[in-house]
Amino acid sequence: MHDVSNARPYSRLNQLQGTRGVFEDYPPRIYLEPTDKPDEWGNWDDYADHDHWLWKDVGPGPGGHGGMDYLMLYRLAQTMRLGLPPDIDVYDSATWSAPFALSARSVARGSAPVDFPDFTRGRWTTPHPGTDSPKPS
Repeated sequence: MHDVSNARPYSRLNQLQGTRGVFEDYPPRIYLEPTDKPDEWGNWDDYADHDHWLWKDVGPGPGGHGGMDYLMLYRLAQTMRLGLPPDIDVYDSATWSAPFALSARSVARGSAPVDFPDFTRGRWTTPHPGTDSPKPS
C-alpha cells in the first residue's frame, strides 16, 4: 500500500491500518503515531507485554494463518465448554458474508450503490462478549 496522505513508511505487504498506526506482518512490525521518527517502523516485540491473554495462554498453535485458525477453534471450544456466548455470532457471520453478495448485486445494477442490511435490527450498538472479553476463570 502506498499512502501519500500520512507520514508512514512505504510497504507492499499485508497491513492493518488505522488513523494513528499500522501493523504489518512478515516480519511483524508496527508504526504508531505520534513518533519522533515518522518514516521508521517499530519492533513488534517491544509490544509483547500488550498481547491478548488468549495469545499468551495458548499461543499460535499449529495450522494456518500464523496459528490463528487453531486459536479461534480453541476459543470456540472454550466458550462452548464454559457455557459462554461465542465470540462470533450469527450476526457477525452474516455481516462478514454480505459484501460479496452485495457487490455482485451492485455490479449487476451497473455499479449502483446497494444498501447494507442491518442484520441485528439496531442491536449492533449493544456490546456483546467477544475476544475482547476478560479471561474466563
